[in-house]
Amino acid sequence: MLEFISSLPDFDNDYAARLLWERIGEKFSDKEGVCYYKHPVLGSATGVMADLTLFTKSNHPVAIRCLSYQIDEIESVQENYWIINNQKKDSPILELDDFVIALDSLVKIDRRLRRRLKPKGILALPLISKPEFEEKHGKLPSDFDIVWQGDEIDKIISPLDRILCDEEWLSFHAVIQTATPLRGSSGELIQGKADTDTLSKAIRELDRQIKTLDLEQEKVAIQIPPGPQRIRGLAGTGKTVLLAMKAANIHRHFPDRRILFTFNTRSLYNQTKRLIEQFYGVHRLNTEPDWNKIHIRHAWGGRSRAGVYSDICDKRGVEPLKLSNVRMKGFNMRLQACCEHALSLGIEADYDYVIVDEAQDFPREFFQVLY
Repeated sequence: MLEFISSLPDFDNDYAARLLWERIGEKFSDKEGVCYYKHPVLGSATGVMADLTLFTKSNHPVAIRCLSYQIDEIESVQENYWIINNQKKDSPILELDDFVIALDSLVKIDRRLRRRLKPKGILALPLISKPEFEEKHGKLPSDFDIVWQGDEIDKIISPLDRILCDEEWLSFHAVIQTATPLRGSSGELIQGKADTDTLSKAIRELDRQIKTLDLEQEKVAIQIPPGPQRIRGLAGTGKTVLLAMKAANIHRHFPDRRILFTFNTRSLYNQTKRLIEQFYGVHRLNTEPDWNKIHIRHAWGGRSRAGVYSDICDKRGVEPLKLSNVRMKGFNMRLQACCEHALSLGIEADYDYVIVDEAQDFPREFFQVLY
């Protein structure tokens, strides 16, 4: 079954992408795979994301640029740019080229897939007919297939000579998910029942499968909701990992926005920083996140490391309450007193996104501070 994952909440307002997704869903309804809207790992040199990316076990990967424009809105078509609604925009043909190159680099991460998959780019203009476009702007380069108004989407179909086996699909899906840091660098391929007869090999095989995200985990890591979102799970189910992936994905989409990642356990500092670095860098040629935009903060803070509460006091020029001086029993009661102190100082908005790990450990007043 083909699954659909929307990374950003504006999918409902993107008519062209919705139109194409409906037709893709019908065409590939019986195929195992996933179609993404604005997947954060596929961007152009100017930061534009591929509108739709299609990955299935039986098809070469496809990146699609969907344009929701009428013919009157496209005023000029040049090799390097188009003028749309009086604005100069990067050529969607060049953007598609960037997407295909990015897809190709994804495929090459796993050496078992390098000669198996050949990424393809599609330009979709579902609100414009081919004759009216060519009458006004001439023919477009033939480097990529184009889906025009009223066209069938058969151009998107690019079947593999041999469908991916389960292990190849798991590996490819991990690459797509940016979950490769979880899977390690082992290139050993375990296939068939005979290879998993010993307990150690069976455990390694199970470990590889666990380290590919299931559909719900992937949605948590990739989707950026339009408002508050709560994620629930038992201890050890990977919530910290998913939240770190979410932070990295938000930073890919919106590099100029400020993100706060906060938690209760001080020992999470290094683990959280390492995870965000790995998930951000896996498809950014190992570049580092901008740590001026992502702040990893313990709820309280201290002399050696800033925290949410200590940051607020520092910005107000006020000495923070010390843990040893708060005469209350239990961490939560003492944190509550500090949060009440912070709320009394007046708090100005400082972040665009707030990610809270270990939320069950915090008093209500801490969420008031974050809000």
